[in-house]
Amino acid sequence: PVSGDFIRKHRPPTCFILAGGCLVAFLSVEYIRQASGESMATKLIAFLPLLAPMQAAGARPGMDPDEISVAALTDARGDLLEELATAMNSTEAAAFLQTSKAELPNIQVQLASILAALPRNSNGLLGPPAVRYALHHFFVRTLGWRLKGLDPLGQSWNSSSPSTVAALERMPAGVRAVIKARLDGQGFDEVDTAVLASMLKYLIESESVDRLKAAYAMLAFGLDEPVTEAQAMLAMQMSMAIFISGRDIRTMSKKNTIQVFASIGKIYPNWNSTVDFLVKEFAEERNKSHARGRDIKFTEASRMTRILGQRFGPWQDKECRTLKTVLAGSEIPGTGRVRLADFYHASLNGKWEFSESTDYLRQLGALDETVPNDPAVFIPNYVDSYSNCLAASQYNDLCCIGECEGLMAALERILASPTASPSAVEEAVRTLPAASGSTNVMPPIGAVQRQRLNAIASGTWRRCPSLRPALRA
Repeated sequence: PVSGDFIRKHRPPTCFILAGGCLVAFLSVEYIRQASGESMATKLIAFLPLLAPMQAAGARPGMDPDEISVAALTDARGDLLEELATAMNSTEAAAFLQTSKAELPNIQVQLASILAALPRNSNGLLGPPAVRYALHHFFVRTLGWRLKGLDPLGQSWNSSSPSTVAALERMPAGVRAVIKARLDGQGFDEVDTAVLASMLKYLIESESVDRLKAAYAMLAFGLDEPVTEAQAMLAMQMSMAIFISGRDIRTMSKKNTIQVFASIGKIYPNWNSTVDFLVKEFAEERNKSHARGRDIKFTEASRMTRILGQRFGPWQDKECRTLKTVLAGSEIPGTGRVRLADFYHASLNGKWEFSESTDYLRQLGALDETVPNDPAVFIPNYVDSYSNCLAASQYNDLCCIGECEGLMAALERILASPTASPSAVEEAVRTLPAASGSTNVMPPIGAVQRQRLNAIASGTWRRCPSLRPALRA
């Protein structure tokens, strides 16, 4: 197995050179191959069967969600959705089924390109490492969520199973047993993976509703009586503020909650912008339902909380792009790095984010110490690190959506297979944007990168194994 330290040491430069911040991730296979002392290409090619045909009910990359019927989803292979609902209490099951059946078609479409690029097991299905990888990147890309138990944190993808994700602790043991039995048995198909994604999303959002309930209690608002829109917004802001502060409002005293809420602007300098976001999105949703100006029931406030939670991650990601822009202004040309002295200079000039110690930067995998007496900070590793996660809960963290995610998603859509020839990979890379938001395309890959691609594909098939070499770690 490749160590987490090795990945942290060698991933930074491979994740920056191309696309204004992201070298195609599969080129790092060569680094892994060198570390393992054997042909990783040979191992992976032996491991990866040809992509099994997708089921008739399954999604295809680019498919419209309306093309997938809920009936087709729930009729698939043993009906995991109904098995999970059966293992819940009746009230929870009804709420879960209502939410999941509405969201499953869209979730499956969002997962389709990721799953198309993943290896299958001998049953033509997805094993625990592949499902864990798919779910982790689904949540990071779409919501900016890093779920505890899915994020590898520098370890291999098979270091734990999706059946042990922290959010599932909210469910009865029977639910976890159903997931584990299917996942560790034959494996998951595309529908099963979408169902588990839907359940995890439902559980995370249920936690946000619990926080809203606690805010209502702190403000002495009843759950059975409607409140004004201003009161509902006050409760949502209180819940969000305590979430951002890293505390759990459900375990706090009223006095402590009010103190933290009153000081959130000092704790989080961008709080005013967050309030503007909440107010704007709240007003738009109320206008859509033609309910603007009317009192609001808690059930509707809960629905609004779920919607705002889905939109907040992508909205706050603009702060991450601002961080990158600031650091790129001091970049050592063409390296994706900024000297440590310049990094701390930005902090002295009022940038509150750049204050991590060298030990902590090293722990994050963001410190480059290859040049004696002149350490530097890897820009993409710092921007996407846990240091810049905005908020944390018992089950997930709200973090930056790395720019590499968008590039890898594009490659998945183009290649749509666990393997590809070097020429196909090179052609796909050419179509990628050179930087986030840029209309320029990628320059041709260099001779060294082409040599690495050919070395990776040096096995019998002359194809580059999966974009997911770490699954074999």
